[in-house]
Amino acid sequence: MAPLPARAQAAAPGGAAPATRPASDRDVNIYNQMGAVNICVLATKQVGLDKSLPASLEMIVSTLNFVHGGIIQGANNNKKLEANQLANGTVFGVVPRIKQMCFDKFTAADKKTIDDLMAQIQKALQGQGQSGGSR
Repeated sequence: MAPLPARAQAAAPGGAAPATRPASDRDVNIYNQMGAVNICVLATKQVGLDKSLPASLEMIVSTLNFVHGGIIQGANNNKKLEANQLANGTVFGVVPRIKQMCFDKFTAADKKTIDDLMAQIQKALQGQGQSGGSR
């Protein structure tokens, strides 16, 4: 995935961040679901995955940074994750959802991209299982 714009990496508009707590699994699932729904809605309006996926990733990464200080409970020893780490993790949560929820709404080219991303996700998950890694 391409690097996210600087605004996705910023803690908050105006520089004031709220009190932060690590994002729980529930928080991450909610944000990923929101991103997937956003992508699915845009797909019905013929907005390509090349625009909708980066925008949704940016929304989720910005939220994780603003609300949770870029920290996901149990990940990276509970230390702040970089924007690209958050985005890559978000792909793992969003792409399977759009594959399940609205795959039929995409163009053939976008379907191929989704299938390619799913293959990368599966390969990465298999690698984690072999190495005993988590998240």
